[in-house]
This record gives sequence, structure tokens and C-alpha cells, in this order.
Amino acid sequence: MPWPLRWVLEAAQLPSPAEGASLGDDAFLLSVVSAYTAIALALGGSEFVQRLNLGRFTAHLTEDLRAAAVRGSARFGPETRNGTGDLSVRVIGDSARVRSELSGIVLNGSTNAILFIAVTAIMFVVSRAFGYIFLVAGVIALTIGFVASRMIERSARKQRQKEGKYAARLREKIEREAFYEPRELNKGSADRKELRSTRIMTLATWTMHGLIGATMSWGLWLGVHEVRSGGVSGGELFLFVAYALTVHRRMVQVGRQVARTGKLVASTNRLGSLAAQADEATTRIAPPAKPLIESLQLNDVEISSEERGPRLVCSTLEFPAGSRTAVIGPIGSGKSSLLRLIAGREPEADGQILWDGTSIGPEDSPLRMRVGYLPESPTLPRRKLWKHLGLPSKTKPDLALKEELRGIGGWQVARRVSRRLSTRVSSLELTFREARSLALSHLLMADDSSVWVLDGVLEGISKKYAQRRLKVILDRAGQRTVVVSMARVVDLQAFDQVIVMRRGQVVFDGSPCDWKERKSAA
Repeated sequence: MPWPLRWVLEAAQLPSPAEGASLGDDAFLLSVVSAYTAIALALGGSEFVQRLNLGRFTAHLTEDLRAAAVRGSARFGPETRNGTGDLSVRVIGDSARVRSELSGIVLNGSTNAILFIAVTAIMFVVSRAFGYIFLVAGVIALTIGFVASRMIERSARKQRQKEGKYAARLREKIEREAFYEPRELNKGSADRKELRSTRIMTLATWTMHGLIGATMSWGLWLGVHEVRSGGVSGGELFLFVAYALTVHRRMVQVGRQVARTGKLVASTNRLGSLAAQADEATTRIAPPAKPLIESLQLNDVEISSEERGPRLVCSTLEFPAGSRTAVIGPIGSGKSSLLRLIAGREPEADGQILWDGTSIGPEDSPLRMRVGYLPESPTLPRRKLWKHLGLPSKTKPDLALKEELRGIGGWQVARRVSRRLSTRVSSLELTFREARSLALSHLLMADDSSVWVLDGVLEGISKKYAQRRLKVILDRAGQRTVVVSMARVVDLQAFDQVIVMRRGQVVFDGSPCDWKERKSAA
């Protein structure tokens, strides 16, 4: 909005009528103030539409997540760490927090972020130096916000676990008609953790104010010298000052919203662990029968439902025995649906699956028992760490095996949870990434299926670490058939076959070299 006001300032600096000149052109001034009014109305209307649609989005998303958590909670049964009290806290308390935090982050964060991006673009038009100063200030706010978010997430996760214990013990006392406050669980630790989160947020905000203020002051220093040297006009310096005053607090608010995601992640992880299908855990009841000798083939397969319509349509796909296949595509392209189908976990599938030429239904138990499957968000039952890692006993592994576990992240998670491998843990106490690392460790070390189907095991980590994890996976696989999905391409040359998904359709099926040539030609 300060943009038109620059022209008003410059018009006001013209000679006065007493000196024989008019105070600018009235038509010009009218167009400037009209532009200011139009911008104000456009901003108000766009914010109205934005808040309305984002509010609807957060409400629907929270309802879906809560409904999935309710359905998933019934599958945990006695394996839940703190019983129904903890489940109640998760479904009711965490869903309310998710809605509250998500609404604030999406609405306020997006509004302030859009404003900051627009202003930074304007500053680059006015002066490249001014644009870089705004860009540096924004990077500072985001960096501090991300660091604070990680710290707040760890604190909030411990606080949520404490609440679950409190609710479980409280319910137990009420059911035994011995109601009293469980003081051993209510000694203020939750308040201290909440206070710690507030302290982290306050210090982060203070730091952002100071560093952004210093950056803008540096810009003012440079701007004054630019005006003196004739590099920029006084009106352009005014524009920098006006936008700095307008955006300073907005940038701090963006950083604060980023920091608030720590609490959102803690609550979402707890709900997500309930929402995940319990039958997607890596625990196997019996060793798989009949290894794959020739190939696994899909013919005229379709996944659809009355509510959502078709999600995956596939005519023919073949996975030769011992092959390595990468399924790539953006989020929502159908990769997970295809992998669930191959693993026999897709109830809404129609079509034919051939195991060495023998027809097996998409959800037949023989197919499930022959495929080692790791979902994107695995659910781990409560058991000892050494069992999660797939080790034969609680004895510490040798150096070579420990290095393999480090390569897939399982050993780091185990060491963070406890120094003792006999400690019991479930996915309810872990983040998505930690649960995935332990589940992957169990599958690679203890699963003897002839086919491994791994969904999203390379996501959420650096590319260098993803390459290291992929190497351990393929080395451990030996002669097995391996299918790995990835939204970000990682080392395609390690695979024999590449399948590219777009909107539920297979748009490419061939070798990595052919895919590289096709991309180069495009």
C-alpha cells in the first residue's frame, strides 16, 4: 500500500503556487489516491476469500484426521501404552490442538508470507540492494522459526505423553471409586514444559526483532548514502522506510508461525500414529511361503471407491524376480496406492495379480504373507527395542551390523529412546520418521520375504543420507525383488526399472536410461 504514497510525496515536493507553479497535476493526484483506495479494497477482499477458504480447509482436514484416529484407536487395544485415557487425550485433546494451531498457522502465516513475498518483489524492482536486504531479513525470521520449532516440538511431545499418563491414571482411580488427584503425575511438569515452550517462543521472537531491526538499519544506512550519491531517489528511500515499518512485525509473525509448527507436529504425530492401519505394522505372524521365482504381474488393475472415484488405473505392470524398481511421482500421484496393491493391502482394488503365473486376489492373505511391506507411516506395537531393530537378542550388535543400522537410522532412534535395548517402546511415543526408521530396521534385519515393498523410506531426510540408506537396503535385499517409492528422485541408476506415476496413471515404465533420455528429449 505505500507504493502510491511515494508519488504523493514526490508531488508534494514540487514548487508551491506562490512561486508560479501548481501543486502537481490534480488528475495525477486523483489517480494516485484512487489507486491507494483500490489496493486497500483488493487487499480486504482477497483476505476475506483467503481466510474463508483456508478456514474451510483446516476444518475438513482436522475432521478427517480425527475420524481416522477414532477408527485406528480401536485397533490398538491392549497394546496402547496408557489405555483408553491416553486414547481419549489423543483423539479429543490433540485434534483440538491440531485445529487451533493449524488454523492460526495457515491463516496468519500465509497472509503474512504472501505480503512479505509481494513487498520483497517490489523492493527488487525499486532497488536490488533493498530487495536483498528484505530477503535476508525474511531468511533470518524463517531460520530462527525453524530452530525454535524443533525445540518446541520436543518439549510438546513430552508434555503430551505426560497428559496421556495423567488421563490414564485418573480414569483408573475413577473406575475404582477411589477418586483423588494423582499428585505424582501432577507436580507441575506439564506447566513447566508449557512454560519452557513459551520461553523458547519469546526468546525466538526477541532474537528475530533484534536481527531484523539490525538488517533494516543497515538498509537505511545504505539507502541514505545511495540518495546522496544519486543512486536512488528520496521517494524510493521513503518506500523502503514505509515497507520496512509495515513488514517488520509481519516477518516476525511469520517466524512465530513457523515456530508454532512444533506444537502442531507433536499433536499430529500422536494422531497420525492412531490413524495408521494397525495391520500395516511390520510384525509378521508366520514366515512367508513360496518365494517369487519368475515375476509378479498386474493385469487390468483399478482402485476406486464410490466416494472418491478411481485413484489408480493400470493395464499391465511386471516386476521380474530379483529386480529393483523405483516408483516415482509427485505427492498424490498414486504411488502409495500402487505399493499397497502389490503388497496385498488395498481393499478397494479390482483386477488380477499373478504370482509366477498363478492368480492371486489383490487382498488375498497369501499375497500379504509373501510380501514384506513397509507403509509410509508404520504403526509399531509396544515391544522391546532390540525386537524393533530386528536383532536376535538384546545383546549389542557387532560393529558391522551397528553401522548398517546407522545407515538406515534405526540405531540413532534406539539410542535416543533409551540406552538399554530391552526398553519397551511403541509408535505412540515416536515421530513418523523415527517409527519408519525402526520399522525399516526390523524389515531389513528380520524379514525373509522374497519381495520387499517400501513406501516413502527415502523421504524426509537429506539426499546424501537417502543415498546411504538406499545402499543399505539394496545390499541387504540380496536376490529379493525390491519396489521403492520416492517423491524425490534418488540414485535411479541403482534400479533396473522405473515406473513414473501421474494422477493415478502410469505414464512411463522402462529402464533408468530410457527415462533419462525421455526427460532430456522433453
